[in-house]
Amino acid sequence: MSSRFPTETERARRRALDALLDEGLVYVHLDARRPGVVVPDHLAGDAALVLKLSHRFHLDTFEVGPLDVTASLSFGGQRFCCVLPYEAMFAFSTDEQPFVAFYPDAAPEEVTDALAVAIRAAPEPAPAPAPEPTDEQVEHKPRPVLRLVK
Repeated sequence: MSSRFPTETERARRRALDALLDEGLVYVHLDARRPGVVVPDHLAGDAALVLKLSHRFHLDTFEVGPLDVTASLSFGGQRFCCVLPYEAMFAFSTDEQPFVAFYPDAAPEEVTDALAVAIRAAPEPAPAPAPEPTDEQVEHKPRPVLRLVK
């Protein structure tokens, strides 16, 4: 049991994760280098690790706690008990939505740099040509009439 209470940030991320888990599969994006993260050694240096979580997996261990998530996940057919602190999580996504939530304060520099390049400002679009008026929009003036003057 931890000797501290969760921060508002941790509580907010837990609420978001809980809500998404109620709907189904969630991809948790986290910086595996952050303190408290426990994952297999070959993933421990990953700045943008993505792990799948779902209540439907019927994991031996799956606890969404006040400070972190503890889950026995499978890596290459081998179970490993992972500890995923909310402070290390920087995004949640689902199959339907690429990024349901993004927390830039937790995102590693490598991720924010890549996003800055991907989301750079788009050039201003050229103004669209004015549409041609329809017959109803055109004001009809009477046609001039030629008269024979003697």
